[in-house]
Amino acid sequence: MAKETTKTFPDPPGIMPTIATSFELVSKHLWLLILPITLDLSLWMGTRLGARVFLEEMIAFWQRDESVLAVAEDVIEQFTLLVTRTNLFASLSVPIIGIPTLMAGITPENTPLPTETIELGSMTDVALAIIGLTIAGLLLTAVYYTLIAYTIRSHTENPLPTHNLMEQMGVNWLKLLTFTLIILLFLFILYIPLLLIATLFSFISPVLSAIVAVMAPLLLLSLLFQLIFAPYSIILHGRPLINAVMESSAVFRINVMNSITFIFTVAFISYLMNIILTAIDDGGWMMTVGIVAHAYIGTALVTAVFIFYHDRAVLLVPQE
Repeated sequence: MAKETTKTFPDPPGIMPTIATSFELVSKHLWLLILPITLDLSLWMGTRLGARVFLEEMIAFWQRDESVLAVAEDVIEQFTLLVTRTNLFASLSVPIIGIPTLMAGITPENTPLPTETIELGSMTDVALAIIGLTIAGLLLTAVYYTLIAYTIRSHTENPLPTHNLMEQMGVNWLKLLTFTLIILLFLFILYIPLLLIATLFSFISPVLSAIVAVMAPLLLLSLLFQLIFAPYSIILHGRPLINAVMESSAVFRINVMNSITFIFTVAFISYLMNIILTAIDDGGWMMTVGIVAHAYIGTALVTAVFIFYHDRAVLLVPQE
């Protein structure tokens, strides 16, 4: 009687070996740093796009309301600091999945060379600028991610073809744009019923309303966690949007604790890196060192997510 055999796969590498591998890979392909360094230098020394009028009008509106002023005095103070240090061009670095940039937050006031700021005069202008720059930022993300995916796949048995790399970047951009719009729409549709439930419970019991208010963000976060690897599935393996979402959810659910630990490890390293590299800003050229270091570490962390996802997705379905 023939003995049935089952094909087994070795366990994927742990979190720290995965991160170490990503640093090693980026060290061999330092040209991957060109895009994040260029974007960061542009945000630092280039022309800035300000929202001074909009922010000042918002602050003045809050200050006219004594009830708001009493409760949110610290928030108003923070917004006052943002008036002269907001650069809407930072929207080119899309949150969570965008190109890692040190200048994505509050831009430095002091720079080695003088910078020019273009101020937008209305809320409509600010909103349109953020939307347009975010769309452009997703295009930059598609280019950046495709280059990282090409580098990773070049070290496997299934390298990405180079003859249509530009076309792949365009397709990936459209997929990322569609994915982002669907996520925003999904969160909006889900948030409204949760808000209505919390409001309804507030008439019944403040305790129940507070529980819903706490559980709602946790529910949204758990759903977003399951979609965290979808962009990497789209870029690395060219999955259709639905397949990428399903594969991301499967990878996360099968590796729940590993995935959560990995995500928080990457987030913590990124947060710590931002604090340390921002601290070296002396208003001079020393910031260039911080920008290069941030590009290197940030690119390695993005690459680590690609590798972490790939090593677990390969156990689910055959890869091209």
